[in-house]
Order: sequence, then C-alpha cells, then structure tokens
Amino acid sequence: MGYYQNLEIELQEIQDDELREIVAWDRAHKHKLSPTERWRILTNEVLLKRALVLWQNETPPAPKPASDHVALHARRRDLRPKRSVLCPLGWSLIGVALVSGVALLVVNL
Repeated sequence: MGYYQNLEIELQEIQDDELREIVAWDRAHKHKLSPTERWRILTNEVLLKRALVLWQNETPPAPKPASDHVALHARRRDLRPKRSVLCPLGWSLIGVALVSGVALLVVNL
C-alpha cells in the first residue's frame, strides 16, 4: 500500500470528527513547526482552536465527488418538456364546434 493510502485508512479509523481534524492539522504542520511548538499548541486548548480555525481558513474546500453534481441527477427524459393536456382538449373543442355548426346548418336548411 502507498503512503497516502495508509494515511487515509488511519483517518477513516478515527471516529471523532474533531480528533480527525486535529490529527490532520498535526500531520500538515509536522515539518513546519518544531516538536516543542507543536506540543505547546496541542496541549493548550485555546491555541489549538485558534490554529485549527486559521488552518481551515487557508485550506481550500475539498472538491465535490462526481456523484454529487446536479447534471448527473437529471435524466434526459426529465429535461424534456411535459406534454400538455390542453392541446388535445383544444382540438376536441374545435371538433365539437365544427360538428355542432354543421348540425345547426343542416337543421336550419
């Protein structure tokens, strides 16, 4: 298994979202901070919350999975305009008017 796949498996095993976020922050800052600075931040709750908020603001949001895009939820049949009931109703009314008109002309002659 690759390094990143092992990291993802480890993060999936962590159930608590807050703990998962702290572990991800620690991994991201492992090479940027000295061990004493990391320990000071991780043991102080106020500094940890502040560091997490700053880190969330600087990281871009994760991309949406392809299955969540709106274009995949609409089928081609759903995009077609619905057939109107008014069209056959209109033609039937025109037909009734023509038949009644012809009937009136025949009766009056």
